[in-house]
Amino acid sequence: DAFNRLRWSIFEDVSTILVLDDPRSQNPYFSPFLGHAIAAEPASQIPLTKIAITNWYIDDYSLYDYEPPEPLLVSRADGGTITVADVVEQLSAYFASHREDIFMVL
Repeated sequence: DAFNRLRWSIFEDVSTILVLDDPRSQNPYFSPFLGHAIAAEPASQIPLTKIAITNWYIDDYSLYDYEPPEPLLVSRADGGTITVADVVEQLSAYFASHREDIFMVL
């Protein structure tokens, strides 16, 4: 799975993401995500044009007046198949914009 090969600190810039090149190797080697072939791969086995992502930690957080953020709907402007890069880039922006919510529920 492409996402399992990513080494990503979710609040850091996308440029810091690394990809484990060969998950079967005894000597792991990491390459930058940006420009890596994995970024252009479809994000799912069945090609999708939209993917909804929610965080159940945030959604289930029960605080008297807390309103969880809307789920993230990953899509492409051209309506094409969602790639790993589409998910990573849009999810990164989503994490950054909801950073306080995420830290509050942890």
